[in-house]
Amino acid sequence: MHEDEQGSALPDLSGLIASDVFSIVDSDGSIQGLQIFFRNGTSLVCTVWTDWTVALKKEATRQIPDYFWPPSDYNHQEIGVTIPQEGTAITLGPLETDVHGSLVGLTIRGTGFSIAIASEGGEMQLTVLGSRTGDGQSPP
Repeated sequence: MHEDEQGSALPDLSGLIASDVFSIVDSDGSIQGLQIFFRNGTSLVCTVWTDWTVALKKEATRQIPDYFWPPSDYNHQEIGVTIPQEGTAITLGPLETDVHGSLVGLTIRGTGFSIAIASEGGEMQLTVLGSRTGDGQSPP
């Protein structure tokens, strides 16, 4: 499992309130990451590294990180998740690991939605398992 610079296996999201969620897509439209924006201006980025593991990293800004190279080839794209106006806490789990204990999948949850992330053959797979419309009602 990748560790951030502080040495923790998973980023500490306690006290953070999410305000938006986007996929990060390349110029071909392939999903390369997921970015959750927090009200304090930071974000959480989820992507698949070259060793086929899922990596989670807190970022100081809402910009697409420079490890998505070249930057001009990447953009944010809506994924059909609407976060309530008051925002939502985010929880991570359950986690899926390989035989070596490396993170290869997880579910990200917030108020009214779940997003499954997995590394399959070194490619990022993102599935929105639930979402709500802006009026607080579940979609048809």
